[in-house]
Amino acid sequence: MRIALLLVLLILTCCLINWVRSGFFSGHILTVIPFLGGKEPGVYDGAGLVCILIFLWGLARMNHHHDNEDD
Repeated sequence: MRIALLLVLLILTCCLINWVRSGFFSGHILTVIPFLGGKEPGVYDGAGLVCILIFLWGLARMNHHHDNEDD
């Protein structure tokens, strides 16, 4: 569980650093989340949502222990 938490914190920190360094962005930080940008939804919003879902699925699989693994 600690690895998952560290991974989430690392990704959020990288996103925050990228948001701050962009300089031209003057909106609210939540507008970087898909479908919260205040514009009409586009292809990139759907792709961002898929990426977030794959990330969450991967975190769930990291914490899942298989009881019937053969060594």
